Amino acid sequence: MGCINQYYRTELAEFPTLLLDIAGSTSTLRDVADQSISILKHLGAHETTLYESEEDRNRLWAIRFHVAHVIADLSPDKKLMTTDVCVPISVLPEAISATRKMMDQYGVFGSLLGHVGDGNYHAVMAVDPSDEEEMERARRVCDAIVEYALRRGGTCSGEHGIGLGKKKHLAAEHGESVSMMRAIKALFDPKNILNPGKIF
Repeated sequence: MGCINQYYRTELAEFPTLLLDIAGSTSTLRDVADQSISILKHLGAHETTLYESEEDRNRLWAIRFHVAHVIADLSPDKKLMTTDVCVPISVLPEAISATRKMMDQYGVFGSLLGHVGDGNYHAVMAVDPSDEEEMERARRVCDAIVEYALRRGGTCSGEHGIGLGKKKHLAAEHGESVSMMRAIKALFDPKNILNPGKIF
């Protein structure tokens, strides 16, 4: 939120922020909004603000959708490294807090964001690809995020898939079923011409 304020010259509260977009009939919107605010306050929300105009709604979601670009623009000499995991909703707050501590511990500049209603969140880090020491710190953060998610009953990717970056975590998450995945791949790709050497 600090980066957003710096970039957009806004004065939004610099705390972990949850945006709720409430939809429904005009007659029920106010009740749902009031109930949501009541629940958030009960759970210890630092501040709650209700935006009712379409202009405010569009402005807030535009800011949210461009957070990664904000991080990139505030670090023009660096590239973005991103990772995502998914954890059970019941552990999401502590997972986000733990991830923030990991990034701070390793001295990596970045932000956490997500469409967290399903427990999926992303770490977006600005790194210098030519600085191997910084890259190694960022890789350690990525590994630590995944390992935390797996320990807490989550998955190493909520939406972006395994890819080369998380290949090593596949066995940790799926164990012996990886051999079944290999067998299925071999059944449909006996000549090993589809993405050879990537996951299998």
